[in-house]
Amino acid sequence: MFESDRSTTLSERCCYELLGTAPLGRVVFTDRALPAVQPVDFALHGRSVIIRVSANGRLAAAVRDTVVAFQADDIEDFDEGRPSAGWHVVAVGHTREITDSDERAVAARLRPRSDTSRSKSS
Repeated sequence: MFESDRSTTLSERCCYELLGTAPLGRVVFTDRALPAVQPVDFALHGRSVIIRVSANGRLAAAVRDTVVAFQADDIEDFDEGRPSAGWHVVAVGHTREITDSDERAVAARLRPRSDTSRSKSS
């Protein structure tokens, strides 16, 4: 384990610029009263993070009209025992269904990642 005192708080503008370079993000949410994390493809549209979810998946059910966290990063591997370098951005916000036509066009270019559907009791 190591500690680094080289951490820097990034400006909001810098965070959005870095998010624009990340190929993958993670949505952090609550699923049946337990914490859960789901990798997602995403896109930025202005100050909105847009993800596309499978309509019947657990992510869609769990994040409908609620508060979630979104995280993306780019971390370099360790090199000869030295700490890695990189960045991470965490955003917290309220989810909503997309109704704006421009946002829908952005979402249409994304693919929903594999998502475990909620199992139904017989």
